[in-house]
Amino acid sequence: MSKINIPESYREKMLSCYAFPMLHIAMPMIIFGTLVNGIPIVFPFGNFGAQDAIRAIKEYKCFMLLSSPRMHYEILAHPECNQTEMSSLKTVFGGGSILTFDLANKYREKLGVNIFVNGYGMSECSGISSLRVDLSDPNYKIDSEMLPIGFFSAFIEGKVVDPKTKRIVPHGQVGILQVRTRIKITCYFAEPGKTREAIVDNDW
Repeated sequence: MSKINIPESYREKMLSCYAFPMLHIAMPMIIFGTLVNGIPIVFPFGNFGAQDAIRAIKEYKCFMLLSSPRMHYEILAHPECNQTEMSSLKTVFGGGSILTFDLANKYREKLGVNIFVNGYGMSECSGISSLRVDLSDPNYKIDSEMLPIGFFSAFIEGKVVDPKTKRIVPHGQVGILQVRTRIKITCYFAEPGKTREAIVDNDW
C-alpha cells in the first residue's frame, strides 16, 4: 500500500464514512489506504443502518461516503436524509455494482454531491481493479447511456478480448475484459475446472 502526498491541512477535511459491510473486499483496501495516508475514517454501525450513516455524516462532518449502491439508495430514501445537515459531504464512492446515473443524480439533487467514484473489480483479483472519478458541473445531469470504467490501479493490466479467439478486439468493439495482477487467487478450492475457466494463458 503506497502513500500519497496529501497536505497535512487537507487530511482532516477528507474524513470518510465507511458504510460497506466489513467483509466486503473493499474493506482492507480502503481502510489500509486511509490509515497509511493519515486520513480519519468513521465506522457508523456494526450492522448496516441508513440512519446511523446519516447521523455519522452530520456529527463528524464526513467529506466522503463509501458504500454499495443498494445501501446508497437506502440512505437517500430514509426520512432523515431530507431533514439532516450534511453539507460537508462532497464525494460518494460506490462498489459492489454500478453506481448508476439515477443514483448519482439523486445525490446531486438532494445533497449537492458532485464527485462520484466507482470502483470496479472482484474478489479474485485485487478487489478494486479500476476506478472512475466523475467531477461534474453541479448543473449537469448524468444522462449518458454508458460510462468508462476509469483507470486501472497500480500493478494491474487489462485488455478486452474476443471470447472465442482470445485476441484483443479493435477499439469500440464488444468483448470480455481480462485482468492480470500480482494479487489474485491461485485457484478455486477443490474446483480445478472452474480454475481453468477463470485463469487462462499467462495468468490473465
